[in-house]
Amino acid sequence: MADAPKPLAPAWFEAAAALVRGLVARSRVPEDAGHAEDTLCWLERLRPDADWALRLAALAHDLDRALPDDLRVHREDFADYDDFKAAHAANSARVLARILHDVRAPTDAIRKATYFVLHHETGKPDDPAL
Repeated sequence: MADAPKPLAPAWFEAAAALVRGLVARSRVPEDAGHAEDTLCWLERLRPDADWALRLAALAHDLDRALPDDLRVHREDFADYDDFKAAHAANSARVLARILHDVRAPTDAIRKATYFVLHHETGKPDDPAL
């Protein structure tokens, strides 16, 4: 069965995705680039109607791990693992917000994408998208 053609992405998505992919490609964790692409691929298979903000969040959810040491969150700085994961998600969301502002993404897309990244480690019981 052939996949349905992908809808044409808006310019802000293409620009942001290129920046995210560039960052993730430089990660010191070799699996990060594949993990980001796999997450996006699974989202597109499971939710072909997913909006562009959710697609970008899938690609960018672990941006923190690809940052230089002086900008990323470090596990050893947290006594509690859940606090570390929350800080990792928040840092990833901050980086994504900057990227989205730089490419002039719509305000609603910035809000949605950063919300999804911020909650990607824990989910939200009242939000089935997470």
